Amino acid sequence: HTAEGCSPLHHEPAMWKSIARLSVVPRGTIAAARPSVRALASSSTQGQGGAVDVKAPRELYTVPEDTDAPVHTAEETAAVAKAVGRNIKTSPQKLNLVAQMVRGLSVEEAIAQCTLSRKKVAKHVENVLKAVRANAANNHGLNADRLIVKEAFVGKGQFLKRLKYHAKGRHGSMTRPSAHLTVIAEEVPMEEGEKRLGSTDGGG
Repeated sequence: HTAEGCSPLHHEPAMWKSIARLSVVPRGTIAAARPSVRALASSSTQGQGGAVDVKAPRELYTVPEDTDAPVHTAEETAAVAKAVGRNIKTSPQKLNLVAQMVRGLSVEEAIAQCTLSRKKVAKHVENVLKAVRANAANNHGLNADRLIVKEAFVGKGQFLKRLKYHAKGRHGSMTRPSAHLTVIAEEVPMEEGEKRLGSTDGGG
């Protein structure tokens, strides 16, 4: 008989002792018992001609050390640098026009193009390019003269809704857009016969 609101498990101390013993079983003991369970299941169904899908031991799922899978080292992943400009006060479409212009160029040439551009948003792109150049030189130890703009993509920021006042006491609605710009620069190794990025001895 149990009191109202109490579970019958509170009156079974032997059950709790068995649960406590199971919780402290070493992990290797359970792993070692798996092959015997598999052999027992296969022997019980051998006469019936059936097959039992028993989970294989944990050791069979381990990857061997001499695998040919590619391993990315720190030197391979450290050849790029990234800078992000957030909440730029312009629309993503206008910002993407300048981002398309600098994709694939060297960082120095991209900064020069933004300096000479007549677009107002080009100043923000120039600041992000200078930031990625500084990050590459100071944080990743890359050569700032060998950087190219590997990626330059635009994301949508917050679009704030505002009132737009009209004549005769009327009003409408307007939005103030913003956008994010992400620039990823990559260091290009120097080729044979190349003096600076993009030029060779054979050039005129």
